Amino acid sequence: RGPGALLAEAELEPLPDYFGSVEALVEQSGGKDTILRIYFVIPEAVRSEMGNVLVETEKRDLLMNVNRESPEDKLDDFLDKSIQLAGVIQSQFNINTGSGFRKLILKNMFVWQNLSYLMTLAINILMIMYANCDEDDESTGTGDGTSSSSSSEVSCTTQYEYDYMPENIYSITRMLGWIHLVTSAILIMNFIIGHVPAIITMGWKWRSMIEDKVITLKSPQDEQVFEFASKYLHRKLWSFYFLVVDFWVWYYGFFLTFSLMGVFRSPVWFAFHVVDITTRVRVLKDVFEALTANASQVVATLFLGIIFCYMFAVYAFGAWGWNTYEFGDGGGGITSLKEAFLQHIDYGLRGPPAWTVDVTTPHMYLFDFLYNMLIILIMVAIITGIIIDTFADKRSEKNDIEEDIKNVCFICSLNRDLFDRKRIPFNDHVNNDHNVWNYVYYRMYLEDKPSSELTAVEKQLKEKMHKQDIGFFPIKKALVLQREDDGEEDRTAEMVAEVQRDLQAVREDLGSQLEELFGLVRQIQNDGAAGGNRGEASGE
Repeated sequence: RGPGALLAEAELEPLPDYFGSVEALVEQSGGKDTILRIYFVIPEAVRSEMGNVLVETEKRDLLMNVNRESPEDKLDDFLDKSIQLAGVIQSQFNINTGSGFRKLILKNMFVWQNLSYLMTLAINILMIMYANCDEDDESTGTGDGTSSSSSSEVSCTTQYEYDYMPENIYSITRMLGWIHLVTSAILIMNFIIGHVPAIITMGWKWRSMIEDKVITLKSPQDEQVFEFASKYLHRKLWSFYFLVVDFWVWYYGFFLTFSLMGVFRSPVWFAFHVVDITTRVRVLKDVFEALTANASQVVATLFLGIIFCYMFAVYAFGAWGWNTYEFGDGGGGITSLKEAFLQHIDYGLRGPPAWTVDVTTPHMYLFDFLYNMLIILIMVAIITGIIIDTFADKRSEKNDIEEDIKNVCFICSLNRDLFDRKRIPFNDHVNNDHNVWNYVYYRMYLEDKPSSELTAVEKQLKEKMHKQDIGFFPIKKALVLQREDDGEEDRTAEMVAEVQRDLQAVREDLGSQLEELFGLVRQIQNDGAAGGNRGEASGE
């Protein structure tokens, strides 16, 4: 139990949600690091938001996305990402303690997300089912939403340059669009209040660590750019930069923009919101990540394919001239190099060109063979292989992470088997002794506590956390194992002492038995000698 303890362990048991504990390596006066268990009061914001769906989702994302290359890398990245988690907890607490209207609007984020998703499905289903009026029907729109014929009860509109749709269905779509716009605005408000401050805080923490040489950039060029930006960029521009480079800022920005376009321009813009399904279904999310993870490789391969198409177009033009081939799936005659190049890009990636000349020469067969091999087979196979391999790697990585979460302690990186061999419940260890979230809560506790009230141990740990020093984490160590080892040593010493006592008793017993045996031998010898003397005397 460390100096930061507040109450005895027995007193903490009835209040498990009010007090937390962490194990940390603390430097003592002799320079030796000792594992201490430190108890602390869980911050009010944490207690209030326990069970919050958004907070739990943030925790899950942190565990799944933290760098697990080594125990040190894992804990170092955990310290980084825990800043954002703490920001989300604090922002949700601020929402919860705000006005009733603000709480209603911003607290139930997942309700608004689901409502937005339902509106997206409803609008797109209506477009699929009813956006089918024929422009040549007897009843068509005049461009202002009115019918040009009374032969049909359903009129079609071309309002906002949208394909023909029954006017009553179009009105329903517009109403659903307005609901979608309101929910989108609420989601944006929730994101701004709940995540933007955490993103900016995380960004400034990153900049501070670079300036303090806690972390380094990838290349000297990046360091030069950073030094230039630090010298000349205004503080507000840095905050803006941290927002610009965040994926979810762009995601919610486009989410709201497409909703506005759907309401004020055309319902077709709501089709883009269907992509939102990838953020809700985990399997589809993995597929989407597989498509985007190696986007640079896919784009580079496509660019190489375009170069090959251009080379084939130029070669065909130089070898056979104009209008000697076309593409059977839509390409027409070729009368310029530009047209040939565009048709190769448009149609050439799907199939080879078809010759329009009467006689096909071996030269043309060779051209077809190389085209099929390089463009149709190899280039497409490379792109497909990149996506498939990435998806397989993602799935394997996810399984490895799940296995690591179940069987390895996040804090000390000790395996479940070690605890099982010593008959120590592993789940109790990771939920109580080394609860990963208690380290986040303890950091929040230290940040909220006035510096003048910090103990020596708390000052030491706060300074290490600020410097991104993971030396206080008990890597490959745990108090429960030390206690078990100490207990085993005591039991072994007791057993040795007991064996020694038994040996001493045996020795003493054997000594007494030998003494008795020697006594009998001496008595027999004496009796024999006495009998011999009597025999000699009688003989005389």
